[in-house]
Amino acid sequence: MKVAIVGGGVSGLVAAHLLHPEHDVTVFEAAAYAGGHTNTVEVRTPRGPLAIDTGFIVFNDRNYPRFQALLAELGVASQPSEMSFGVSDGDFEYASTSANGLYAKRSHLLSPAFQRMVADVPRFQRHARELLSSASEPSLREWLAMLGLSDAFVERVIVPQAAAVWSADPDQMWTFPARFLVDSSTTTGCSACAGGPAGARSAAAPGATSRR
Repeated sequence: MKVAIVGGGVSGLVAAHLLHPEHDVTVFEAAAYAGGHTNTVEVRTPRGPLAIDTGFIVFNDRNYPRFQALLAELGVASQPSEMSFGVSDGDFEYASTSANGLYAKRSHLLSPAFQRMVADVPRFQRHARELLSSASEPSLREWLAMLGLSDAFVERVIVPQAAAVWSADPDQMWTFPARFLVDSSTTTGCSACAGGPAGARSAAAPGATSRR
């Protein structure tokens, strides 16, 4: 059977990999390279070229059994990885790695807005669990408005988190279902929002890169 697959991201490539032994498969991709938002970009530094992987390049043991099986089949190694989240924007900076990372900018210790942002994290996590157990399907904008979270939390946690998970323009994500963000954060194990599972790992074949 002749099969056409539109899109050369991970879904399209895995589908092609599984179908090609028994079918005539053609993959159509608009970009000049395969891999979707997962791509290795070479950056020149004073110490020499540095290969930087873009996209969301981690997984965890509990939620990705089929992906782990695929990596094993392809002979791609993995290694333990810290699943944390950080934001750096001019003079505003924090990381979820530790209290020292959270207050990387010491003036945040005295900032009511920053303290409110931090206090909103467990509130968000609680409401996220409630959303996943309900049948409600609000948009991200509608859901956040109902929760009454601070502007600092929305702009400094939700917006960069959603942009990273979805590789999306922040201006376009407000109409997305809120469940997508919560489910993605839980599945990937990103502790910044949903408090997902531990055991994060990153995958890389030794010495290999994804080239355009």
